[in-house]
Amino acid sequence: MIYLRTGIGIEIRHEDLLISCLQSNLSSGVFTYFKRVSNYQHRDREEVRKEIDTFFRSHRLGRDNIVLGLPCRDAIIRHLDLPGEVQDNLKQVVQYQVQSFEPSEEEKFYYDFVPLKTGQNGKRLRVLLVMVKQSLLDARLSLLRELGIRPVAVSITPVALANLFLQSQKDATKKIFILADLRPQGIDVIALREGALVYTRETSRPEGSGWKELLLREIELAAARMRLSA
Repeated sequence: MIYLRTGIGIEIRHEDLLISCLQSNLSSGVFTYFKRVSNYQHRDREEVRKEIDTFFRSHRLGRDNIVLGLPCRDAIIRHLDLPGEVQDNLKQVVQYQVQSFEPSEEEKFYYDFVPLKTGQNGKRLRVLLVMVKQSLLDARLSLLRELGIRPVAVSITPVALANLFLQSQKDATKKIFILADLRPQGIDVIALREGALVYTRETSRPEGSGWKELLLREIELAAARMRLSA
């Protein structure tokens, strides 16, 4: 028997809302349906809601496993280099780091973190920290609720792409990868080392410039950043 699980990804990409359906089993996954809802923020809410309802209904898709993907520019991503001694008290140490980024008591962050690895015989601990302003995420979720969408989880698009890519790779923890996500307005570059996200950058394409020059420049920047953080 083959067990299939269907997940829905909602990605905010500039003025558009992208809806992707991923069907997966125990070993792999495939994208089956895709929908672009153009200029969703500035159109009549009921019109947009009907367009989304038609997409879900026509493909018989449920809404109990929806993940919202936020663009890189909506988040603050930091790699923390901490003493190994803080591992038993890591949650409180990360919370203190988050508070140092908050400009005021009124502007708070939602955040999540994951330890990446220890080095130097456990003397240092690297942690990936992702933060999103509460006001920004609350506004995104409120608008989606008006459109009949209630995500069960939130991710940053580079993190989601990295996880999806790593699931399809063998021996990913022994290799280095640089991924590029091209879009009309620019490019997202993601660098992975030993199965962990070590670098991500979103940049716009200057008017009149070619993709080749932009891609080579961003890859060189990613490679240089990885050398510095090795």
